[in-house]
Amino acid sequence: MRITLQKVTDRLEIQVVDNGIGIRPELLPNLGKKPLTSAKGSGNALYNLNQRLVGLYDDQSALQITTGNKGTKVKISLPYHVKEGVVNESFNR
Repeated sequence: MRITLQKVTDRLEIQVVDNGIGIRPELLPNLGKKPLTSAKGSGNALYNLNQRLVGLYDDQSALQITTGNKGTKVKISLPYHVKEGVVNESFNR
């Protein structure tokens, strides 16, 4: 698993990439949009994540999921706000 954070213009992009078996293509259209089942591996964690992002950032957040025969990439895009008087040097390189 690889996790990366990157500031892109006025956004913070978080990517989580794994090299597992991928996600079944028929599940992709609804992942993150509605709970699928209560079974393990059903995508409920992505649904919960998306609901929290929408609750915190309204339509300013984005959740994108791509998959193939080997692995899945989840990309989260959030508005990047720096509070006045607080500087995060790790994003100002």
